[in-house]
Amino acid sequence: MSKKFVLSFVPKLKVAAILLMVTSPVFTTEYNAFAQSVVSSDAVRYVKSSQILAQNKQIETDDIEQQILDAISDIQLEDDGVRYKALDRLIQLGPKAAPAVPYLSKLLEDGKSIVSVTQALAAIGDAAIPSIRQALKSPNRVVRFWAANTLPTTSDAASGLFDSIIEATHDQSACIRSRAIRGLASYGSSSLSYLIESSEDDDADVRASVNTILGHIRIYNRDTTDVLVRGMRDPEPMVRVTSAAAMSQSNSETSTAAFLPILIQAVRDKNPLVRESVAVALKNIHFNNKEQAGAVLSALREMESDVAQPVRFWARAGIIKMKQIPRAVAIPPKIYKWDQSLLEGKLCPEKEPS
Repeated sequence: MSKKFVLSFVPKLKVAAILLMVTSPVFTTEYNAFAQSVVSSDAVRYVKSSQILAQNKQIETDDIEQQILDAISDIQLEDDGVRYKALDRLIQLGPKAAPAVPYLSKLLEDGKSIVSVTQALAAIGDAAIPSIRQALKSPNRVVRFWAANTLPTTSDAASGLFDSIIEATHDQSACIRSRAIRGLASYGSSSLSYLIESSEDDDADVRASVNTILGHIRIYNRDTTDVLVRGMRDPEPMVRVTSAAAMSQSNSETSTAAFLPILIQAVRDKNPLVRESVAVALKNIHFNNKEQAGAVLSALREMESDVAQPVRFWARAGIIKMKQIPRAVAIPPKIYKWDQSLLEGKLCPEKEPS
């Protein structure tokens, strides 16, 4: 097997891995990974959650205080390499690094090491709330963007930031609005009215982020159902992808009845990434009667012959889940190639000048 042959399958395997997370019982974390990937169109550009960094790199030492003092001293130096290493140590220390907050705030004011500083503040959590609030209001758009992109997720910190996040959802920058929308994931029903308002935003990234969070909080009422159905008619593929992904977790008979017709209609969507998300949704959605089951099976049967291999994969998985036997269909002559440009969207950092 040639190296070129193996590499050609890497992107497809990546998509399969991402979509597999949607089907896992552990929905909250894994669904975010999927939706974040399809919305951003390049998951590797995302900075890891600062809380995850802190958990994965716990420092085992009795001399924490001295390490904090050393890091504070180093982050004030002009040597970028030294400063970044010190910031990484503060991220690892998490809440224990609270004494460094004033110095981190000063770095933000000076526009230095913005990404790592906002990560450190998020990892510190509660003690950094005032600084994070200030960062979300910074005149520097890059500071606001990364502050919104690396919000802390602890309940106390989140409760102290709600008003600031809501304000950020009205930022002039669409990228910041999009990231602020994702920051509403921790607030459940309290965030619904703001999510519904933002679902009509002019920017596709924002609308897609709304769908992602609606799928995260899993509240399917008339308003949220209308948002997701409208999302399936959106001209931007990334919005349709995330709408279908959010629909796949429906636990409401009323919502499922509204979702199924438009999902089945989207079986023939021109964009293969949308069809892939639809196939996953049809595989996962909880239908309520034999008529709906028959409609789902018929749609999955049609997708068995899709030109895109990932679509065929999820269609067959859905058919097997329904305890039916997949057909031995011929592989379509057209070769499907994974192409992120099919989302027709750009990452916020590309749209926003630094």
